[in-house]
Amino acid sequence: MIGVGRWLLLKFPSFFSFRWFQKTGPSEEEVRSASFKMWFVGYGFSDNSLASELNLTPDMQIITRGGVYTPGIVFGPDLQERLQENGVSFDLVSKTVLRGPTAA
Repeated sequence: MIGVGRWLLLKFPSFFSFRWFQKTGPSEEEVRSASFKMWFVGYGFSDNSLASELNLTPDMQIITRGGVYTPGIVFGPDLQERLQENGVSFDLVSKTVLRGPTAA
């Protein structure tokens, strides 16, 4: 019985998933109009030299949104510029002071 259910799901994915999944890939227009955003949250120090010497806990939070740096960053300093020219952006969303530096 499981084999029949699996066969049905594989044979008619759009019917059983209310058209969320299909056997065909996206159209050229769907590929061209697709985009994504990723949010990155990082923690660090307002004064890196002091923090590393005193082993402090982070006192800053930074949130960014946009594309992803690829390993290709090693191929030249203009990669971010070329990505932005092709629609991949990097936006600073917020930068927050969490509290004063404290010893860990």
